[in-house]
Amino acid sequence: MDIRDGDQLSTALLKSVDDFNNRPHISLDGRTPSEAEQNIQLDTTKLSNYKKQASAERKIYNQSHQCKQCSE
Repeated sequence: MDIRDGDQLSTALLKSVDDFNNRPHISLDGRTPSEAEQNIQLDTTKLSNYKKQASAERKIYNQSHQCKQCSE
């Protein structure tokens, strides 16, 4: 980040803390720190379905966005 003054620092800190607290962490079994703090348990079936969907979408995206060197 290019932080030039106190206002940009405040904004960057808020974004960084929010991102950290609301992003899943492996060390918390895939929960966010906010979920772990509230003792929220993940729905593993829903998570498994999400992973499968994300994998399929990533495969489609990768196949349709090949670099020029790979497609020659």
